Amino acid sequence: MKKLLLIINPMAGKSMYKDGLGDALAILAAGGYETTVRFTEATGHACQLARELGELYDVVACIGGDGTLSDDAAMKVLVKMVKQRKESARIYQEQNRPELAEGELAEA
Repeated sequence: MKKLLLIINPMAGKSMYKDGLGDALAILAAGGYETTVRFTEATGHACQLARELGELYDVVACIGGDGTLSDDAAMKVLVKMVKQRKESARIYQEQNRPELAEGELAEA
């Protein structure tokens, strides 16, 4: 089962997310996703949640407006970069190059 983090801006769209959230979660579950829902509390909170929790999930998705999409896009890039750094560190460790691995982990 894939893990999905769903970040919702509850203030966007007149809170219309409520109308279909249950159905959406049921569809996701039927599609093999274990979904965790988190609600934003302030501007930039979606970005913070994705940064802090993104690595724990296979997919991070956002619902909302007011810049949520741009936060989401930025976080996807950052999460990918962190994963790449960690993969590089793993390879350096396998090749017995701990000094290079440390640099990669520091950047991550």
